[in-house]
Amino acid sequence: MADSSFMVSPFSVTLETDDEYIGSLLRRESCFLHPKLDSSSMESARPDVVRWIMKMKAFFGLCSRTAYVALSYFDHFTHRTIDLTKGKRWKIQLLSVACLSLAVKMEERRGLSLTEFQTENYWFDGKVVQRMELLVLSTLEWRMSRVTPFSYLNHCSSKAMGWKAIELIFENIEAMNLVAYRASSIAAASILAAQDNERLTQKSLKSKMSSVPWMRSLNSDEVFSCYIMMIQESQEKK
Repeated sequence: MADSSFMVSPFSVTLETDDEYIGSLLRRESCFLHPKLDSSSMESARPDVVRWIMKMKAFFGLCSRTAYVALSYFDHFTHRTIDLTKGKRWKIQLLSVACLSLAVKMEERRGLSLTEFQTENYWFDGKVVQRMELLVLSTLEWRMSRVTPFSYLNHCSSKAMGWKAIELIFENIEAMNLVAYRASSIAAASILAAQDNERLTQKSLKSKMSSVPWMRSLNSDEVFSCYIMMIQESQEKK
């Protein structure tokens, strides 16, 4: 029988805390917070955008962060300029190409030609994609360096927990508008949902958060909302 003094609780192997680093991430997150707007007009189109980005991720061997950042650009752009793409399927697909192209430039070591990012229904000239890229850049005020949940999960002392949290994020990303939740809230929710314990109540989740220094400053309501969404979506897919 193992010596119980060397056993670690499931929750204590979440994140190694570096107060200065985590603090800088949380401050950077605040730069991307915007007033709540009605982006319901994009709900029907967004799943197709997510699937196309994930398809390109697999085809080109892109990293998970690149796919996440591309979708973050898409969500934040449409959050600010809903009318621009409303009811315009070709514009939505052009925007998808531009967002993924920008994410590749920011996150990948190797570049890809703009003409390689083509959708099934449309072919876009490189100059057209570049013009959309400039529109995205100006709309997002050239703030292209994004804090992602992986910035927090990189410090996970349990690799198994970290990978499970990442899987949960991508399993549920179709239902997770990245404007609605901070990256830190998504990271916290995915860690909590990745555990094999029974479903947490809002009270028990808040208690768990209070035991992890970097989570104490997070909005527990937002984390709980994201956690519940992940749990429900995962259950529906089983």
